[in-house]
Amino acid sequence: MPVIRFIFFSSLILLSACGFHLRGDVQIDPAYSPLVIEPGVLTDAQQETVRQALARASAIVLDDAAQASRLELVAGKLQSRNVARSNVTGVTLVQLTMTLQFRLLDANGNERIAWQTLTERMEIERDDNNLLVHQAQLDRAAQRLFRQLVERMISQLSRAA
Repeated sequence: MPVIRFIFFSSLILLSACGFHLRGDVQIDPAYSPLVIEPGVLTDAQQETVRQALARASAIVLDDAAQASRLELVAGKLQSRNVARSNVTGVTLVQLTMTLQFRLLDANGNERIAWQTLTERMEIERDDNNLLVHQAQLDRAAQRLFRQLVERMISQLSRAA
C-alpha cells in the first residue's frame, strides 16, 4: 500500500511540475506608469525580479518620484508541509506555499487596487539521505514560486484598468 501511495504522490508532483506560465505580451495600463515599487519585505533578488517583470510588461519603474503610482508589495516566507513519506525509499513529499500581497496607489495616494493576496503551491520530493540537494531544491522552488506570483500580479494589474 505505501508503494501505491508513493506512486500517486509522485504523479501529483509530475503534474504540478509542468506548471502554468503566462506567455505572450501582458501590458500594464499606461495610467499606472511611472511606477515606484514599495517593497515590504522583499529581498534584493525579489525586488529585481519584480522590476524586470514590470519592465517586460511595459511599465516604467522609477526609484522614487513624487508623481508616480506606488506598488506596495509584501512577500510571505516560503512555508513547507510534509504531505507523505515513504519509509522504504526515505523520500518525503513536501508541499511548498508562498504568498504575495500587493496594492496600487495613484500619485495622490488614492487606492487604485485594494490589497490582493495571491498564493502559489508546489510539491517537491525530499531525499532524507541528501539534505544538501534538498536545500538547493528549496531555493529553486522559492524563486519559481515567486516568479509565478509576480506573473499573476502583473496579469491582475493589466486587467484592472
